[in-house]
Amino acid sequence: MRAVCVYVSMISASLLTTVAANSATPVNTPGSSVKVIQGLSNAQHFQAPSNGQFYVQAGTFRSAKNAETYKNQLAEKFHHPVRVKTQGNSHMVLIGPINSAAEVRRLGGGAEVRSVPVEQPVVGSPNRFEVLGALGIANLRADNSRLGVTSFEIDTLVPNNNKWNTFAAQLGVGYVYYFGDAQRHSDEVQWFPSIEPQVNGYYLDGNSSIQGEVWRFESSEFNGLSFKSSVQSTRLMFDTALTIVSRQYYSLYVIGGIGNAWNRLSYKDSDNEDGSCSIGNLNLNSRTHSNFAWEAGGGLMYSYNDRVALTLQYLYTDLGEAGSSASGTFGSISLPVIVPPRFDLSAQTVSLGIHVAV
Repeated sequence: MRAVCVYVSMISASLLTTVAANSATPVNTPGSSVKVIQGLSNAQHFQAPSNGQFYVQAGTFRSAKNAETYKNQLAEKFHHPVRVKTQGNSHMVLIGPINSAAEVRRLGGGAEVRSVPVEQPVVGSPNRFEVLGALGIANLRADNSRLGVTSFEIDTLVPNNNKWNTFAAQLGVGYVYYFGDAQRHSDEVQWFPSIEPQVNGYYLDGNSSIQGEVWRFESSEFNGLSFKSSVQSTRLMFDTALTIVSRQYYSLYVIGGIGNAWNRLSYKDSDNEDGSCSIGNLNLNSRTHSNFAWEAGGGLMYSYNDRVALTLQYLYTDLGEAGSSASGTFGSISLPVIVPPRFDLSAQTVSLGIHVAV
C-alpha cells in the first residue's frame, strides 16, 4: 500500500547521503535545510520560510519492480530527477532535489506539470496449484544377490551398475506456497522464498536395466555366464520441494519425499562367448514386489512466464527390493531347486520437467 502522510519530515542522514550522491543536482551547501514532503498531494500546499534542498516522496512500495515502474512514469512527467531509494523492505520513489518551495508547489499543483495519480498495481497472491511432468534417463543400481539353481549349486550375481539405460517419467500435482513477502520473478535475491508439497507418480522402465556376471558356486573363477534383468518400477511419492534461492526467473531447489514402490523384475542368463562350459540357461518369469521408498535430490528451475516453468532435476531414489519369480524355463537342468534372486534397488535419475500453473 502507498504510504501518504500530511506532514513534512527531516530526511535521515543515510538517505540524504545516498540521494545526494545519486542525484543530478547535488546539495549546494552542507548547511542547507533538507526536507522531505510526503506525497504529491501535499506538495502543492507546501510552505517554507527559506529555500533549500527539498525532496517529494511520491510513493512507497514493497515491490522493487512496482517502484521502478512508478519512477519511470514520473520521470516522463517532471523535469526533476526521480530516484528509487531502498530501506529495508521498502522502496521509496523520490523526486528531487528541488531548490525552492515555489518549485515544490508547482510540482504538486502546476497545470503544466500536474501528475496524474498512479495507483500502485495490486499484486495478487503468488501461491498456486500446478501440474508437473518430466521425462529423463535413469541408472538403476543393484547390490549383489544369490541365485539358487539346484540343491548343490548356489550362484552369486554381480551386477554392473554403470549403465544409464532406463527410461524415466514423472507426473504429479503440487501447491506452491510463498513465505512472507516473497514474490515470483523478484529482481532481488530471495532466500528460501517458497515451498511446494507434491504428489508424484514415477515410472522406470528398462529392458536390460540390470546386467552382470554369474559366479557359479559363488566363486569368481567360474564366471562363464552373464545375466540380464528387466525392471519396471512404479512408485507413488509424497514429495516436498524447497526453493533455496531465487532471482528473477531462475531458482535453485532441493526435493525429497517418501512413498511406495512396486518393482517388477525378470531374470535370464546366457553363456559368455569365451565360456568354458555350456549348461542349460535359466529364464525366470517376472514378479512384483511392494516396498517403502524414499528419495532426495535437487534442481534448477527457469520460469518461462507466470504460468509455465522448466526444470532440470537430479533425483536419487531407494526403491527397496526387486526379485523374479521361481517359475520359468530351466534349460537342461534336470532337478532344479530355484531360489530366485532378490536385489536391493536404487536409481539415479536426470530429467527435464515442466510445471504449469492451474
